[in-house]
Amino acid sequence: MDEKVLLSGEVHGVPEDVAEALSAQDGLIGIWNALTPLARNEWICWVESVKQEKTRREHVERLAAELREGKKRPCCWPGCPHRAKKTQRKAGNPNQDESGTKAGDNRGESSKEADSIDRFIEAKVPDRYKPVVEKFRRFVAGEFPELREEMRGGTDKYYGVPVYRYKRIVLTLSPTQKGITFSFSEGRKFEDRYGLLEGEGNKTLNLRIGGEGEYSEDVLRYYLRQAVEFDSR
Repeated sequence: MDEKVLLSGEVHGVPEDVAEALSAQDGLIGIWNALTPLARNEWICWVESVKQEKTRREHVERLAAELREGKKRPCCWPGCPHRAKKTQRKAGNPNQDESGTKAGDNRGESSKEADSIDRFIEAKVPDRYKPVVEKFRRFVAGEFPELREEMRGGTDKYYGVPVYRYKRIVLTLSPTQKGITFSFSEGRKFEDRYGLLEGEGNKTLNLRIGGEGEYSEDVLRYYLRQAVEFDSR
């Protein structure tokens, strides 16, 4: 995606002072655009909700700093009231779902998937490993935009997990108490110059990351490029 393009929120557009703050730091636009429309909307509404110019400047500064820290939404914010009003206005239309998406229109699906993954991370990923997952999601959004992030599975007994799909699923992400497991669907075919892939499967091999100190985008880039290449054939 063009780094000059700033994606809007679900209801709100990006105000000028927020746009300037995001444009002032390298890479921040990419982080912003990788958020869900709902998350972007919460940040914008949080900035615009204050009356004092000084407070607004502080909110804009915090927005930029906290995005850098991996925060997805403003802390202790009750939520954008304008979204609720939008939903109420459309409540009588049987061809629209709760988010305002027309039946048969999948434009809202990516937002729903991202929100589901946000909830999964909050509920299932141990706090000490959340930064690993958040860094990985930003990395994929920035360098592998062709990969589609979605939730797969989920039953009364087992919870679903995030997966990344090109033509088929190339990677599954699973949290454990010991770290984050990245399962490559065709890992057995990969070259492995780092010697980090493990597992007994006929096709799938795993990369295990036990914390931020083990996280390496060079390593992930190496394996993901192979994953996409094999799935392209």
